[in-house]
Amino acid sequence: MNHLSLSTQIKAIRLNCRRGNSETELLLQAYIDLLAENPDPEALRELSTLVAENDQDLFHWLMTPAEAPHQYQTLIERIRQTYLKRA
Repeated sequence: MNHLSLSTQIKAIRLNCRRGNSETELLLQAYIDLLAENPDPEALRELSTLVAENDQDLFHWLMTPAEAPHQYQTLIERIRQTYLKRA
């Protein structure tokens, strides 16, 4: 995704975050809104990788971050904290 502008990357991630589960969407959208305000290429890359995961796994990990794969735990905690701060 490096060849795309940050704005285009954010739009693509927003589209990929559309899930059948509204709880997952709400958590992810709050974090995407934060990234849209302060784009960070590394954070966008991490999020893009996370949202490519299976919907059921993603929901489970967002609800129980300790059970997420190690490489996602910090990101999932940031997503959860962002949602809680903005709720």
